Amino acid sequence: RLWRCSIEAVVSTQSTGDPVGEKSTIKDIFTTITRTAIIYDSNGDENWSSMWDLLQKSDWEADQKKYIAALSRTNSTDKLDRMVDASFEEKPKGDCWRYLSYISSQGGHLEYAWQTLQDRWDDYATKYNSTSFTMGYLIEIPADFDTEDKYTQVKKFFDSKSDNIGTGLKTVSETLATIKNNIEKRKKYGTVIKNWLTTL
Repeated sequence: RLWRCSIEAVVSTQSTGDPVGEKSTIKDIFTTITRTAIIYDSNGDENWSSMWDLLQKSDWEADQKKYIAALSRTNSTDKLDRMVDASFEEKPKGDCWRYLSYISSQGGHLEYAWQTLQDRWDDYATKYNSTSFTMGYLIEIPADFDTEDKYTQVKKFFDSKSDNIGTGLKTVSETLATIKNNIEKRKKYGTVIKNWLTTL
């Protein structure tokens, strides 16, 4: 009930205080609660659907970012697929790249985002073409990986896309360097952190 009231409060605030999308009206408390509502939606997909409707009605970029971030917290692969598909519409609510980037960084679905980036690479490359720096936001998605296997996988994939990676080539190098750094940190601190956690 609390989650539902929170979303209704967002709707009420937006409809009365910002009828034409001229200013952002969602406060941090709404952002926190509605993100949590998506994760623990006890009424099927009611909260997610309500948030999705808000996104479709919004013309204010700051609010769109918050909606996409919240929607990304879903644990439903079908809903994540719906978000990615919607991002390729002619006039999506928010930047196309932001959907997949947020699914990874805000939603915690790194594996899903990485697989989707590989599967739909040509779609993204066509949309942003090889001269767009926007591709960098997508290329850095796998930068959170921290294993040698993933490093090899990421390197192999981007090496195979050298013909249409364009200005994203520098970001590839940075992403691979970050993964290497993550691997070293894991080797150095992994056991220490694991031991510390077991004592809590």
